[in-house]
Amino acid sequence: MSPATPLVPAVVVVHGALGSARQMAPVVEALRALRQFAEVVPVELPGHGETMLATGQPFEMTALADALGEAMARAAITRPLVFGYSMGGYAALVRELRAPGTIGGVVTLGTVLHWTPAIAARAARRQPHSREGASLCRHPRRTTPGSRRLGNGARAHGTAAAPPGGCPAAHRRHARRDPLPRAPARR
Repeated sequence: MSPATPLVPAVVVVHGALGSARQMAPVVEALRALRQFAEVVPVELPGHGETMLATGQPFEMTALADALGEAMARAAITRPLVFGYSMGGYAALVRELRAPGTIGGVVTLGTVLHWTPAIAARAARRQPHSREGASLCRHPRRTTPGSRRLGNGARAHGTAAAPPGGCPAAHRRHARRDPLPRAPARR
């Protein structure tokens, strides 16, 4: 049986907050197995997984959206379908808002479209932690009392939840400037 003709030139898969490209591997493999797409490319955003923030790079949604665009350009992908889990969907929407026409379509799962510092704090508290109950933070300029450096550039806070002022505060910075336009409130 011959492979199906690709329906979409490429699919880009973007992880959620505190996630990584490796976390999305089952989604990437399932999409590849369908053989309906020219290519399926996982993207890891700065400050997540094994991808560190560059010196001076802000940890803001607009910067993450720009990083998504840069990853698409490096892979020579034009107008892909982007599947974004949680924050990854938000980053894809912001990317399209900042550079209209660069994304062919966006599919989101679990994406919160209105972020506030309170919503971000609740989301950070719900994140499962790895490494024997330690929460992992990949923000090289972020330090917290009692944190220790891991060999892969991460910090382990050593508690079931990151300490006040720790990693979740960095994630709350996404909420400071919500780049998506808001519809007027209904009365």
